[in-house]
Amino acid sequence: MLAIKDIGDTQGEGVTLNNISQIYKARGDYDNALKYLLLSLNIMKDIGDKKGEGVTLANLAMLFLELDKQEEAFKCIREVININLKLNDYQLTSWLKSVGLQQ
Repeated sequence: MLAIKDIGDTQGEGVTLNNISQIYKARGDYDNALKYLLLSLNIMKDIGDKKGEGVTLANLAMLFLELDKQEEAFKCIREVININLKLNDYQLTSWLKSVGLQQ
């Protein structure tokens, strides 16, 4: 992670933080998963990476659903839908289809 910061790859840092969050989630450490997802989301928003923002929001939605926090999950899902309406991104569309929110 330090190497990514050293070379100034902010987008790579955001992706890496998102990936680390998924490791914590798989281990059942939801607090750290949430922490890393929020760090990733802030980076993606700061650099204007809408696809990265959408992917991070999708992961946040899934985490919130596991934590039985439907309101927060649906807020993230609405944001993913809005981002995908602008981007029409294959990865986001696939995710929305997989959770039954798009045909």
